[in-house]
Amino acid sequence: MKYARSSCMYSAVFFFLLLAWVPHAWCSDLEEAHEAYRSGNWHEAAELYRPLAEQGCDEAQNNLGELYSRGSGVKQDYDRAMEFFYLAAEQGNAYAQTNLGLHYSQGLGVRQNFARAHKWFEKGARQDNFVAQNALGLFYLHGRNLEKDYVLAYKWFYLSAQKGFDQAQENKRWTASRLSQEDLDKARKLAREFEPGFESGDN
Repeated sequence: MKYARSSCMYSAVFFFLLLAWVPHAWCSDLEEAHEAYRSGNWHEAAELYRPLAEQGCDEAQNNLGELYSRGSGVKQDYDRAMEFFYLAAEQGNAYAQTNLGLHYSQGLGVRQNFARAHKWFEKGARQDNFVAQNALGLFYLHGRNLEKDYVLAYKWFYLSAQKGFDQAQENKRWTASRLSQEDLDKARKLAREFEPGFESGDN
């Protein structure tokens, strides 16, 4: 089995709920919407998320975007999905940022654009989103919109793998086999020093 292939990022559905704090007035409705989402009652979830999304709730915006992207409970509409992802991402929602990265990297409803994908994956990765971290590792590994750098690729795979993401674990092992001990030590040091939310670049 070959590891660290770009297809690793796309072999599963990478849409996850971000169950974070929200204003009290939204709490009961949001939880009801989440329950419908978890139960696969997509149409009900969409109807419950919609008014919350319109009020500016980033979780509802991201999850409604996911429903539009998949065509679950609503007619598939990538334009609407991207609108909601952008609204949530601009509020700092790491899952929406990661979803934007996935859509731009795969060309889902938009022209494939690795520069924009990299931008949003980096934002999500720096907020400790493990899907974005694995994706960013692949960007460094394959040199998409930046120079190839196995040390930084390993750093992001390491961080993602620490959260139990199997694909990142495979990518980490593959990358480690191509690093010298000195570079491997450097990569692990960078990973240990990672601070979620820190906006500075790697170099």
